[in-house]
Amino acid sequence: MKLIESFKCKQYEIVSQKLYYINQDGEVFYNNERIHINDKFSISGKYNDKIVFFEERVFSSFIFFEKQLIKKIDEYALIIHQKLTQSIYFVGINDGDDIFYALYDINDFSIRTKYSDLGFKNNISFIDSKYFISRNKYQIGLFTLENKNVWNHSFKEYLDTPTTESQKALVIHQNMISFIIFSEGITKCVILDVMTGNVLNEYPGLYGEMILDVNEIYFLSSDNISILNIETQVVQTYSITEIFEPTEIKRLLFPRWVVKNGIIYFTQSGGVDMHSGSRGAIFGALDAVSLKILWYERLSKEHGIIGTIQVENEKIYLHTQDKILFVFEKEN
Repeated sequence: MKLIESFKCKQYEIVSQKLYYINQDGEVFYNNERIHINDKFSISGKYNDKIVFFEERVFSSFIFFEKQLIKKIDEYALIIHQKLTQSIYFVGINDGDDIFYALYDINDFSIRTKYSDLGFKNNISFIDSKYFISRNKYQIGLFTLENKNVWNHSFKEYLDTPTTESQKALVIHQNMISFIIFSEGITKCVILDVMTGNVLNEYPGLYGEMILDVNEIYFLSSDNISILNIETQVVQTYSITEIFEPTEIKRLLFPRWVVKNGIIYFTQSGGVDMHSGSRGAIFGALDAVSLKILWYERLSKEHGIIGTIQVENEKIYLHTQDKILFVFEKEN
């Protein structure tokens, strides 16, 4: 991999294959050109080819198209969550006194519907423009846009222990929703029919970060990689030790994952064990079918922990815990 650039970066976002980032002083840059120099900003979302910032000291929003400020909203901070239609988005609003969910028209920058209470009050995932899934620590349910409960189930129905709860991740695919429940060392992936809440399948023993790629769900952890083919309902599990033991990597510490176009991208932190301070973090790629290592590289020892990895437009973006953004691309 070829290093294109690296620099101090508090936060970044890729919009239409272009890089926005905020430096340590809160200044905003677009493709390394500063586009705003007043006050301190954070990224609060993107839509279409636009990016949204909010000013941290006062609750106001700034919307940019490339380098051009197209809208300033003085009354509130706008947090983009999910697209529902061409113009309506599910958003969060923070005006300094109140924080709430809303349906928002990005064409005229107006709040269409304000929600003081929605679903189970957190973990909202819209199925379409009419229905959403909501979860709390112990239950899951389907709701209408009018906040009417269609169905709900306790996680204890799928694993009968007093402490059964769910991982935060949820995968929505066609007419199915998939999630992981756990209790006292026991884990299970449960797949429900969206509209009825009926159980379509259960897969005991699956756990890890869930990522959907085409018709397969990947369960990624520091111990195993499991791949569930949704159409065939077949699960294949591979040991991390078997994959990496023949290499200097050996095992994965606090890995971060991306699955894209048949490739599993991974990171391995190198600064939190006996080698702390003596070796840098590793990043690399696996073939998603054979699970063979395609390549891997190591950062310098000053950068031992990778916080996030993102793959866009044939480039790999690594954000380390010391707030350095590395951008790599494949060498010809």
